[in-house]
Amino acid sequence: MRVNFDARMKNNTGIGLYIRSLMEHISKDNNEVDFLVNEKIKLFSLKEQLYLNKMSNRNSILHCPHFNAPVVKNGKLVITIHDLAFNRYEEEFSNKAAKIYYNFVMNRNMKNADHIITISESSKKDIVDFYGISEERITVIKHGAPYVDTNYNLNLKEIVYKKFNITKPFIFFVGINRPRKNLKNLVLAYRELIKKSDVDVQLVIAGKKDSRYYDMEKDIKAFNLEDNIILTDFVNDDELKCLYSNCEAFIFPSIYEGFGFPVLEAMLFKVPVICSNTSSLPEVVGDAGIYFDPYDVNDMAQKIYDVLKDNNLKSMLVDKGNKQVQKFSWEESSMKHLEVYESVWKGKK
Repeated sequence: MRVNFDARMKNNTGIGLYIRSLMEHISKDNNEVDFLVNEKIKLFSLKEQLYLNKMSNRNSILHCPHFNAPVVKNGKLVITIHDLAFNRYEEEFSNKAAKIYYNFVMNRNMKNADHIITISESSKKDIVDFYGISEERITVIKHGAPYVDTNYNLNLKEIVYKKFNITKPFIFFVGINRPRKNLKNLVLAYRELIKKSDVDVQLVIAGKKDSRYYDMEKDIKAFNLEDNIILTDFVNDDELKCLYSNCEAFIFPSIYEGFGFPVLEAMLFKVPVICSNTSSLPEVVGDAGIYFDPYDVNDMAQKIYDVLKDNNLKSMLVDKGNKQVQKFSWEESSMKHLEVYESVWKGKK
């Protein structure tokens, strides 16, 4: 058995962590999987299709870790579908051509794939519901926990606080600004929190600024919260460590996630997690978080208040988080990938 794994996206965020982790663990004890990194082949291009078609042959399995798989295959094909965010949030397409390309390639994927790997039961259900794929053609393999060095230079704290104008205890979010991330409701919930309670915290939102979908800065200014809500823009690894390490709680209001690495990162930093009760998040967080309805601003505000005002609850969430994060192993994930390859090669999947 030979497996050609398209690893060109290994330096991306999210998918990149998935690819790099499999490269590290599978390559340790297995020489049947070739991780191919041809950076000359542009993603989502005609040249890519020709390249992937060539990598697909009768003597091997081609594994594409994203939806950009060959529309014409010559051998066995495994595809990883992380989520169906574009199916649910079509406004996130960069242009009409991208939408047409995605829909065409995804429909071909569902016909062509000998087997589909996905990363949560939530995503599996979406694939079945949207494309009518039989459950037998899908295997759920959860990610391992992200690799995080939780140590950072303590002298950096003063620099980071000054740079971002952090003057109080704070709650923290990190991620992109997209409709499914639900940041408008986070801003509204924070406004309710400080308006109706004695809680005195700032809200720090880390991630590249992007007002295409939601102009947070406009709302923050309209609500007179410029000193209360901090938009850091892009943060480097050391700054991110500092923010995770010093926040009072991590808040994740996302409506839709295929998995949700940030909640596991927060657990690794021993931070209490407060998050949405939707999509894959209950699978990942388990009993190690406090949940809210992401569509209910008052519920979100109340749950944040409950955690911030109860030190015993915070300690309990941290303890449960320490245990929960241990359930996610890249060694186990890698082993299950090899089992899928073996079954596909033998025609059992």
